[in-house]
Amino acid sequence: MQAQQTTKSEVAQSAPTFTAIDVTGAGTSSGLGTFATTINSAGAIAGTYADSSGVYHGFVRASNGTITTFDAPGAGTGANQGTCFFVLPSASLSNAGVIACPYVDSSGTTHGMVRAADGTITAFDPPGSFGTIPSGINTAGDIVGYYYDKAGAQNAFLRSHTHGNPITTIDVPGASDTAAASINASGEIAGGYLAPGSSGAFVRAANVTFVQTPGGGAGFSINKAGTVAGILSTKAGIEGLVISASGEVTSFAVAGSSETVSVAINTAGNITSWYKESSGISEGFERSASGLITTFSDPGATGQESGTLGQGINDQNAIAGTYFDSNSVAHGFLRKP
Repeated sequence: MQAQQTTKSEVAQSAPTFTAIDVTGAGTSSGLGTFATTINSAGAIAGTYADSSGVYHGFVRASNGTITTFDAPGAGTGANQGTCFFVLPSASLSNAGVIACPYVDSSGTTHGMVRAADGTITAFDPPGSFGTIPSGINTAGDIVGYYYDKAGAQNAFLRSHTHGNPITTIDVPGASDTAAASINASGEIAGGYLAPGSSGAFVRAANVTFVQTPGGGAGFSINKAGTVAGILSTKAGIEGLVISASGEVTSFAVAGSSETVSVAINTAGNITSWYKESSGISEGFERSASGLITTFSDPGATGQESGTLGQGINDQNAIAGTYFDSNSVAHGFLRKP
């Protein structure tokens, strides 16, 4: 499949509104603060925050702005330990209000956890795991992610919502490392793999064989229609990736950027993520299904150390993400069109 290059951009015709999200107790030093990473169709937002000691805690923000924090039983209380530890993504939130994310215990080992809509938290690890990273959940409650085995290799997994929550390994054939990132309502899974002499994104249809893409990269998000958003490694650098349900591969880059990342996609095929300017500062963007790109920066992201990351988009085109102020402190945001 031949990747197609696009660099379309547009200027927003109406000013969107930005709402800052700061969890009480979040640290106010460089690298600490509030990280909003996902938003569902009801407008609820989930993520993590790092307190003044560098300990991470999960949070969910209801559509009315009410914030509830949570900690996994067994989560460590030291620096760089805790709940929904900040990886990409740190938390995934289903339309049913269920959250899947990793937590780190006091020994530094990462485990999977799922938080039900009623707040009940269940920990899990695939058999043979030496570190578990959940990264995607669908409305049915199926969870995907990856775990590290004894040899340190990454293995993708699917944790079913069915009775007993059986966990299945779903590695790409011939790959040395496989990581699943997202699952849609039909059970289609997107992720990335590394094999001797090759790497790239993959799509796994429910009970069907893998469909692999050319070039290095990974799939990060798959919508109801089976369209995937991700990244593609090219000679020019990192570009955004779109894989259609029919398997057509398109790459794109924000004009003038040194790197374009494509993280989250909604039902209509609109994507949000971030790109790097030549200065190295990251800014957010929204890409429509037709390929038009609108860039944005949170008003609070000022100064040379600032930046804006679009990390989740729902079917109302509301975007959740994280921005960094001039002191490199993280703040969550909600952007509404």
